[in-house]
Amino acid sequence: MRLFITGSSGSGKTTLARKIREKTGVEITDLETLSWEQDSQRFGVKRAPAQREELLKKILSNENWILEGSDISWAERGFRMADSVILVDPPPARLKLRLIQGFIKRSLGIEKARGFESLEDLRQTIKWNKERSASIRLLLNRFEVEGIPVVRLRTLAEEKSFLASLT
Repeated sequence: MRLFITGSSGSGKTTLARKIREKTGVEITDLETLSWEQDSQRFGVKRAPAQREELLKKILSNENWILEGSDISWAERGFRMADSVILVDPPPARLKLRLIQGFIKRSLGIEKARGFESLEDLRQTIKWNKERSASIRLLLNRFEVEGIPVVRLRTLAEEKSFLASLT
């Protein structure tokens, strides 16, 4: 099983990936761990492209994998090698709420943070999310035209149905 799960920040990609892992045992890689330095004290320090590509290559060499993330501009090879590409695409208001909730949880230490995250970082993430959502949809529309299977999950009921279809 090779799945590439994408969607905007806060869409529920990680939650879906975890549910799939629970059902199948397939390991998850969050693209953010490849895109961003994990040891930086500051939020948003990018990893060198050559290092990021080497990490992706190693993951894609495995028989089974789940990649999930929203920073997909550099990871097209993962899309092309996936058995299915899954777009988690909830309504915009739900996305914004989830981003704010995540910020609060990281600020309170309930969820792990990648360095210090300010209110300005949250504002920029919400702005970036709007732009990224449009570019993700365009890329996935192109993949559908090329015959790459894309599953769009807009509601929790669709997600539940998808999970039930996994063996």
